[in-house]
Amino acid sequence: MDECAVCGRRGVSLLWARHKERGGIWICAECWKKLYEDNMLVYGSGESGCSC
Repeated sequence: MDECAVCGRRGVSLLWARHKERGGIWICAECWKKLYEDNMLVYGSGESGCSC
């Protein structure tokens, strides 16, 4: 959980999101925004995680 499951960035704050195809994943804010815009996240996901 120390890196974004989409882009692999480390050292950034992560958000937990439920991806429509991959299930629950930890992602950075940039990837969350892109996946949200592409309608790939299940409604209600985006809880704050840690800044690992």
